[in-house]
Amino acid sequence: MTAAPEEARLVDLDPAELPSRLDEALDLYVAAMGYPPGTARQRAPMWLEHSRRPGWRAVAALDEHDVLRGIAYGYPGAPGQWWYEEVRRGLRRAGRPARSPAGGLFGAGLGRLLGDGHGHQDAPAHTGTTDLDPWPLDGDPESYLADYFELTELHVRTDAQGHGLGHGLLRRLLERADGAHVLLSTPEAPVPTRAWVLYRRCGFRDVLRHHRFSSDPRPFAVLGRPLPLDDSTPG
Repeated sequence: MTAAPEEARLVDLDPAELPSRLDEALDLYVAAMGYPPGTARQRAPMWLEHSRRPGWRAVAALDEHDVLRGIAYGYPGAPGQWWYEEVRRGLRRAGRPARSPAGGLFGAGLGRLLGDGHGHQDAPAHTGTTDLDPWPLDGDPESYLADYFELTELHVRTDAQGHGLGHGLLRRLLERADGAHVLLSTPEAPVPTRAWVLYRRCGFRDVLRHHRFSSDPRPFAVLGRPLPLDDSTPG
């Protein structure tokens, strides 16, 4: 039987603190994403550049020995950013009108887009659902990408998973996020992964499915939900 890890504490990281945590954060990231070891060296400049973007926020989970057990960071999305442009390309290719209702908020149209009551831990089949109702409004996909916070990275060490740490990181980060809604991308999965269960339970719904980013051959889903998280969001 695997023992539960020591209780971790959550701390906010500012841009000046990231370099001292970068090596262990990237090692954690590479292991979580299944990338080759050399990926850490390639991604280091990108992570540092992200930390200099306006509105960048990060949360780290540290154990009693000050070892990193999880990390999450993100920043407000904007035209010209790589992820923004990749998702815009995917939305246009899919021919999906994606303007949010209520002037850029997910708001009232969220239920019509995604259905009600889907995606909780007791319904794993919804992880792979692709036949949800389309967004009911016409519009340019770029307007869907207005006023959002990009959840860029959220990773927990394998030996620390299953104890609510991912949810704690997610909630703490999004409590401080700037934007009307949050978007993220995660690899598609034929069966529910811990990440998918977390996102579904926290109210994330499909925005774009089976999208191919130019940097990764795997299909990804783009998920989103309105901000802020409320106290009723399950953990």
